[in-house]
Amino acid sequence: MNEHAGKSNRLPRRITFGACAVLAFCGYVTGWPAWSTLLLLSAVPAVSFCVWMWTGRLRRYRFLFAIYGIAALAAGYEAWLYRAIPESVAESIDLPAGPGEPDLFLEGNLVGVMVDLYPHRAESLFVRGFQVKLCNDGNDAHRHDSICEQFRDSDLATVRKYFEQALALGTKTDENLYYHYVEILIRQDAPQDEIDAAAAEWKRLFPLSERIDPREAFARAGADSPPAIQQQRRPVDR
Repeated sequence: MNEHAGKSNRLPRRITFGACAVLAFCGYVTGWPAWSTLLLLSAVPAVSFCVWMWTGRLRRYRFLFAIYGIAALAAGYEAWLYRAIPESVAESIDLPAGPGEPDLFLEGNLVGVMVDLYPHRAESLFVRGFQVKLCNDGNDAHRHDSICEQFRDSDLATVRKYFEQALALGTKTDENLYYHYVEILIRQDAPQDEIDAAAAEWKRLFPLSERIDPREAFARAGADSPPAIQQQRRPVDR
């Protein structure tokens, strides 16, 4: 009796798995990405395992397995979202790249909220200036961003104004501010003594910094090719 019941329980699972296999094969032949085919093929074993865990000998641990399963799914999604999956693995299963870490300077309105709430803080003035800098660095992707529309008529002088207003407040903890102020002075062809004084202040406040001196970076890259931005793409860098 039990043997007959066991065979009758296996039959629907085999039929379902066979149907999924046929559907996955047809989908892959017609151009489905490999990751969706693998997901479809793994659906039946995954459901069978969940049912066995819920009703079988290890059912006392079902809640523990459920927690670990949810955590694993969340971790996998997080890895895809922030492009932590190795590129070779993603390419082998035709997995599209995730959106990556959001650029909080240009996505959403976090900088605008900071400036509206704390208009006289050095941090707010710096992130606004850096936002203007990104919009005017010659990157077409930035120039056509909706946030950059309001800074279409701004230039490096505007960036320098924001940076100097932030520096005038006496902040001593934001390396990005001091570093990029030197960069702006160089790009504006400021007098060499101003550039050297700003660089000396940056080095004095952050003697353990591993960043390349902006003067050396520009000398290597050439006057017409500003070096890549060396900072974390977040408005708040703690």
